[in-house]
Order: sequence, then C-alpha cells, then structure tokens
Amino acid sequence: MTEYSVPFYMKQAVALLEHFQVERCGWIGTSMGGIMGMLLGATSLQKHLVGFVINDIGPELTTGAIQRIASYISRPPTFNNFQELKQYFQQVYQPFGWLSDQEWQEFAISSARRKDDGRWSVH
Repeated sequence: MTEYSVPFYMKQAVALLEHFQVERCGWIGTSMGGIMGMLLGATSLQKHLVGFVINDIGPELTTGAIQRIASYISRPPTFNNFQELKQYFQQVYQPFGWLSDQEWQEFAISSARRKDDGRWSVH
C-alpha cells in the first residue's frame, strides 16, 4: 500500500493547496495528519502556515501502535454484508467513545467500499 504513507499524503496536500492557490492556511491534524503537519510545517509549507493544531500524535509511536495499524492496513478485512462491516467498526472503534446507531451508520458508509464480488471492505 504505497499510497498509505506520509510522503504520499504530503504531496497530495501540497498539490491541493497549490491547485486552489492557498497562500496562508491553518493546519489541523489528527494522527497521520498531525505527522504530516509537523513535517510540512518544517519544510514546504513553513511560510504558509498561520496556525497549527495536532491531536492524537506525539513525538514517537509505540511499537504496539504501529503493529496495530499495520495489521488492519496491510490486510483489510472483507465482510459478506454491510451489517457485518458496521459491527466491525463498532468493535474496533468503540474505545474512542460512544456513538448513536445513526452515527455508526454514517461512519460505516463513509468508511466502506463495495468490492467487485459484492462483499464489503474498509476504505
């Protein structure tokens, strides 16, 4: 998954800002977005950032966190139906806080992709 990398997303972010000719902007980054913001703020966007907020990221990642992320990124699970996918998200993301059933539904819809065989996978 060469696209799931900080350098790839940094290039995308810079290209987006250049496309819209953004001269100055703030950056809010969670997790990988925080890493990107730190690196962009120290390099190519240094003169363009007017504010910077990061969340859920620190100066280093623990081995356990990296292994957990790698486990679900490297082999995205596949589900026979949408309900199974939604239940998966509810289980995996439950530690992040309470959501209503409607919010879980919207989260699952925005985080899902339909495979050619009709089954569901995370996006």
